[in-house]
Amino acid sequence: MKFNFNKTSVSVAALEANTDQGTEQVSTVLNGESEGETQKARAIAFASQESDEMSAAIEQVANAKEDWQGGPIKVMFALNATYGDEMSSFPKPDLDTGNNPDKFKIAMTNDAGVTAMRATSFYQLFADATKEGKAIVTEIAFLKRLSNINDKKEGIPSDLVDAYLDSEDKRTSRLNYLNGRRSTIKASYKKAMALYYQMDAVASLPHVGCDFDWVTDNEGNDTEEVENTTKPIIVWEQPADGKPIKKKMFFSIGSFLKLDAKEASEKGGTLKELIKTVARDTNTKAAEFPTIKTAETYIKGFVELFRAMDDFQSDPDQKEMGKMMKVINAKGADELKVSIVEFRNYLDDMVDELKLNAWYADLQAKRDPLVTRKRAA
Repeated sequence: MKFNFNKTSVSVAALEANTDQGTEQVSTVLNGESEGETQKARAIAFASQESDEMSAAIEQVANAKEDWQGGPIKVMFALNATYGDEMSSFPKPDLDTGNNPDKFKIAMTNDAGVTAMRATSFYQLFADATKEGKAIVTEIAFLKRLSNINDKKEGIPSDLVDAYLDSEDKRTSRLNYLNGRRSTIKASYKKAMALYYQMDAVASLPHVGCDFDWVTDNEGNDTEEVENTTKPIIVWEQPADGKPIKKKMFFSIGSFLKLDAKEASEKGGTLKELIKTVARDTNTKAAEFPTIKTAETYIKGFVELFRAMDDFQSDPDQKEMGKMMKVINAKGADELKVSIVEFRNYLDDMVDELKLNAWYADLQAKRDPLVTRKRAA
């Protein structure tokens, strides 16, 4: 089996052309209520076509106990089976300009009843409009009402009232689970579409080919299943007519998504130039850092990373901070720079999802020691 990635090349090029606009138009797309509402309507319309295959793929990915390399592939295949050529009408993940952005603003009313233009995304609205997404959003709203002592609780299912009305801890635990699952579903669709567009971009290079590492049958023929491996994507150098492939490389999904096909295209579109777009900076010694596979380990590492950054920033000599800036600015540190920006994007999504800005502002107002320690130092 082969997935025809090149079939969307024309529509993808058209979308890219739409992003090359002036500042005034970009501002309209990002902040105009009508444009945002249009994207919202498109997301909901697409979600209304959700197939059983999509639901099953998302449930399998969301229920995985650890990061599953095949997840984005399975979701991408389910989207392709449902939408076919219409997949090219989905926005490129994180695009915030042009006529088909992922990120935009719409009028939203918060828990305090205040309506304002607020940032959202196509994939958040799309995920929330699927069957499970609707159920999650609805239950979150019910649980928030149960937390409000002034709410009359009319219309809230009795099983939720019985289970959560009198226990703040149980409500908090359930809300954390639901918010986490909501984020996972959005991220799954978003990563699947990022993979879709990246496969198209790499396959469109003149001297490069790419495909999945398909499971073969007893006769050596490709089946419809992708190998369950940490590196399920193959990228190769196109050989001369009639010649066998001599050079190929296997990639994890994360590494494959870091390839810059546009930059490689501008330099000849060869496999060598493509690989150079993500050349690893040996100064960072990334391979020496232990692999993180669980949320618990990640959180411990995250807290330590913040503690170190806090110390670096607080040091009057800025010695370690200076070393870090030098490494980031060094030649060949592109992967490190990309990691910093993309990590920032993940954190932005988390802050928005969990409404941490409002929570943090409340701590500041109370002069909580958690946020005043720098001033006291």
